[in-house]
Amino acid sequence: MNNKTAALLLAISVTASSFAFAAGPYTPKPGSPERKAILNAMREVVKRMSGLDVVFVVPYLKVDQGWAWIHTRPQSRDGRGHYEDVSMLLHKRQGQWKPAGIAASCEPGLDDTPDCSAKTFVKRLQAKYPSAPLSIFPSHMLQAQ
Repeated sequence: MNNKTAALLLAISVTASSFAFAAGPYTPKPGSPERKAILNAMREVVKRMSGLDVVFVVPYLKVDQGWAWIHTRPQSRDGRGHYEDVSMLLHKRQGQWKPAGIAASCEPGLDDTPDCSAKTFVKRLQAKYPSAPLSIFPSHMLQAQ
């Protein structure tokens, strides 16, 4: 291998690794295997908790460093039944997305109570899961910090 070829391969390697580390938070595209895996993990929790078989409308989903934060509006498969919003922290372990924390369910206007405030919830998640990046949480939850 000549010096030009070695230099080119080194430059490509450094550039590729830079992109891998600089990727940051992202939203998996609808229909992607990763998004399906996240939603299926969440669907199992909802079914276990409520007995409902739901599909999700997803207003917010961010993934970064093997962690995901998702906010959903569950509904029946036929779209007629609409259920309480569900938000969840998930962690990818051994290639599988696993639920880590479910946001407290609160009535509108009760954000003053400790279990309902975004500030309290994110702080508890940070304490329990220090490797979960803040980059996955919606800005309104972080502004409460």
